[in-house]
Amino acid sequence: DGGEDYDGTGDVLMYHHRGDAVNFFSDFVEHIGKFFANIHKYCVICFNPHADVLCRKLFPCNNELCIFSYEEFVATVYAELQDDKDLVDLHLFLAGCACNSQDTYVEPFPPHFLKRHEIRTRSGIYDNPNALKSGTARAGYAYGGGQPQNNPDSNKDLYKMKRCFQKLPSVKELAACSSEEAIISLLRREGSDEDEPGEASDPMLPYKLVQFVLATNRMIIRRIDNTPEAIPGLSNVMQLAVYKNAPEREDAFAQLRAASGRGSAFAFHGSPAHK
Repeated sequence: DGGEDYDGTGDVLMYHHRGDAVNFFSDFVEHIGKFFANIHKYCVICFNPHADVLCRKLFPCNNELCIFSYEEFVATVYAELQDDKDLVDLHLFLAGCACNSQDTYVEPFPPHFLKRHEIRTRSGIYDNPNALKSGTARAGYAYGGGQPQNNPDSNKDLYKMKRCFQKLPSVKELAACSSEEAIISLLRREGSDEDEPGEASDPMLPYKLVQFVLATNRMIIRRIDNTPEAIPGLSNVMQLAVYKNAPEREDAFAQLRAASGRGSAFAFHGSPAHK
């Protein structure tokens, strides 16, 4: 619409000009700049606005088709490694710990490790409050639950998933790859080892596992070593900051924390510390 500036909150593909003086190229450059400054507010697949801006990371909306398209065709291991290989190592480490923990509620769960075909929700076992009430006293927590033998979510092949984690090469080896194709080739070699007798082999499983863990993680973690945000007096310690929410929501949280007079602790995804 003539005479109206695009502030990045309207239609993503809107074109604008000012009055009679139309310069397509300058307007196009300005539009692209504002588009990328606000692209995190939109689904990376369908470009529909997010109902709630959770973070500065590009991610799909809650539409199942968009989620599937993002995880299968958009998310790449190579891009995550180029961003920060140490954080990739951390995410895989936490996923491996969750897989090996005493409680077996790993969600979202990689569909490649289901024993039989199943249509699962993103929250999986957490959509069933009754399931979380069984088992130990820790079941009252959001990520607590019963012991493995009491776990009603028996379709998960956690044993196979653990073996796949054990096959993964080091992040240093993955980071040495020059492309996504090279990463796939490396992980295929690791996945081509003999499985247990009678078990069908899928050499792509290690790659699918790594891609799924990184694609389904919407939390942004940044290292703050040697920055003004770092906690002084801690040497030889990797310091991390979590940037999950949009800046305006982070500011609101900081104000509430200050008003309450209490501190706040963030432990991974909220699970008991023993995990």
